[in-house]
Amino acid sequence: VEPVDEFITKNRANARDRQLYVYIKPGKFLMGCAKDDAKCEDHEKPQHEVTITQAFWMGETETQVEAYQRFADMATPKRKLPAAPIEHNKWRQTNLPMANMSYGDAAAFCKWVGGRLPTEAEWEYAARGGKENEIVPLNAENARDKANFFGKRGNDRFEQVAPVRQFDPNPFGLYDMSGNLWEFTSDYYSKTYFGESPKEDPKGPASGDDRVVRGGSWDSDPTKHLRISFRNKGNGGNIVGFRCVLPD
Repeated sequence: VEPVDEFITKNRANARDRQLYVYIKPGKFLMGCAKDDAKCEDHEKPQHEVTITQAFWMGETETQVEAYQRFADMATPKRKLPAAPIEHNKWRQTNLPMANMSYGDAAAFCKWVGGRLPTEAEWEYAARGGKENEIVPLNAENARDKANFFGKRGNDRFEQVAPVRQFDPNPFGLYDMSGNLWEFTSDYYSKTYFGESPKEDPKGPASGDDRVVRGGSWDSDPTKHLRISFRNKGNGGNIVGFRCVLPD
């Protein structure tokens, strides 16, 4: 039975941003670099068990331009859209994922829809889709058919950013958790945090200079950045987007 939520309509669309959301149930998973991954970096270690104690709803896709335009138009006072990256063609193609906003703007959008940005742990839990110790999601051998990253080949027909839903969803039904745009999480970045993280619902360090971004982008090296455990830090730009989570 799908839970009832005041922000969710019967077709899983949020009443404000009109985007679809996917129900993610609570559970345990191993967070961090998989045991058979030869490319582990120190800030991805140690691999550790994390429990997500509360169910949540996560954006099926990265937040789209059309949804962000609704937010900007409906805000009081109205908000200005950030400058459009060249590849976004002055925001004319509204099914592209939104980019070039600050962390604060992304967080404000998620608050407007009734939610927030995901924690880093929630993001990785969702990206893994219930699969344990995977290094690259959705079968690394066919990565060109599964994610938008640097260059073009196979199903990756996109030199730069791609419209949403052009690649297969992961086992939880989420699109572009790898590639297309890096995604903001709510955690501050710390290279030592995995060694200090609590076992239940970790929320990251209390302070920091940068936020954790995850998932890689259309400009990413697939052998490095599309690994599920890869962590990066950033505060925005043309290759960074986001998706929201809603409380269950």
